[in-house]
Amino acid sequence: MKLSLYARGILLIAVPLFFGVAISICFFVIQDYNDKKVAKESKMQEIIFRVNNIYTSCIEIVCKRVASRLFSTREYSEQEANKHMALVSKEYKILRKLVTQKSELANLKGIQRNATALLDAASSFTPVSEDLGQLEKLQRVQSNWMRLKSLYGPMFELGHSYNIFVKDEHFRDYGLLEEVRTFDAGIRYYLLLALAGSVFLSGLLFFIFMKSIYEGIGRLNLNTKLFRAGAKLSPPLESGDEIAQVDSVFHKMVEDIREAQRIKQEVLAVVSHDLRSPLTAINGYLSLVSMGAFGELSEQKREATIKQEKRLGVMLNLINEILDLEKIDAKKFELSPRMIYVETVFDDGISATSAQASAKQIEIEPCECLLEVYADPLRIKQIFFKLLSALVQHSNPGARLRFFASESEGNTVIVMQSSDAPISRELREELFSRYRSVAVVEEQAEYERLLGQLTPLSLPLADELVKLHGGRLVSEIDHSNLAFRLSFPLPGTT
Repeated sequence: MKLSLYARGILLIAVPLFFGVAISICFFVIQDYNDKKVAKESKMQEIIFRVNNIYTSCIEIVCKRVASRLFSTREYSEQEANKHMALVSKEYKILRKLVTQKSELANLKGIQRNATALLDAASSFTPVSEDLGQLEKLQRVQSNWMRLKSLYGPMFELGHSYNIFVKDEHFRDYGLLEEVRTFDAGIRYYLLLALAGSVFLSGLLFFIFMKSIYEGIGRLNLNTKLFRAGAKLSPPLESGDEIAQVDSVFHKMVEDIREAQRIKQEVLAVVSHDLRSPLTAINGYLSLVSMGAFGELSEQKREATIKQEKRLGVMLNLINEILDLEKIDAKKFELSPRMIYVETVFDDGISATSAQASAKQIEIEPCECLLEVYADPLRIKQIFFKLLSALVQHSNPGARLRFFASESEGNTVIVMQSSDAPISRELREELFSRYRSVAVVEEQAEYERLLGQLTPLSLPLADELVKLHGGRLVSEIDHSNLAFRLSFPLPGTT
């Protein structure tokens, strides 16, 4: 699945968002459905209530009329009867607006028809008063009794119509409630299912996306380690996302770097063979000339020859330092460390720089210590020679060089300092840098013209050699004078 990280993030957000919107819509649908059903249920309850009012009003009218006519009770006035009839008529008109189904309208009309027949039958009773004769009273009582018997039919029909209407509404309402319950149960089930599916799908997408991102970052990390080790890189990623693009650019960059390294090695090979060998031969020839192997030279010619010999020596040192740094960068520089006395190293360094120190009237105090340092003998002497030459180079005439050695926290610590070696901040900060600013190069060139021993790569090479031993080299300012501090780990402490 070739998706960018941006698209994966959008998808990871969109999926649960989509399910959330879907769930919200379902809730709204359920709420709307229930509201409609509740409204319909309320309407049905109102219909039943008003039909019940019609029925009870009709029965009340009939009972009062019959009682007033048969049993000579309180006269049921026409005004009161009309009031009850108006109530029945009002309820009927409201029911006509509420009832919409044909079956309900038919039942409602049946109730109206039976109620009208019952009221008409109740109005046909004749009153029995006290001022009537016995015979006439008996006749009216007999007539009313017959009408009372005939009243049973309309009353039964009205009750039957009422029962049918109310029973239909009741069972319709019961079915409605069952439908609502069934619908709610189904929606709850599907909502829970959708929620579980959303959580599962989101987790699955998150796992898949994070796995692909982790694999991509892991591949990048592996390629950086392989590049650092000089091994062949793993194949480029094919996911098509931003990490794959970075990996592709990294592969292209590694190819360019390795091509540049190959060209640099070819150039160094040319320098090593085609430049160093002739310079070595020329330097040897100049040494023979200066020593008078080809005849005596005048003082002026001999000094010129010696000067050129020194310049060739500096150039050869520069070439050798370039080759050493290249070996270190290519991790092909080998060391053979062993325990060696610090005093021996100092003595060799002092002997190698004594001529330079004497030329500037610089006094070098010997170091009398029995401490040992764990290092390659050849390389640590090379380090000390370069640092000691730097101190001599930067010291003013008449200065004094001192050395100290001690053990601290599993390291052999060596301090080299000058009593009179002022140095600019810019130059001190770039002493161990292979690439220096123009001002620093000019200042360094001035020292080289005075002494002509060190090259711009001498101190950077010394720093790299100390690092190869697992140690550390720093430059310090001791009372505004230059000093070097070295630390070499003892065996078993690294």
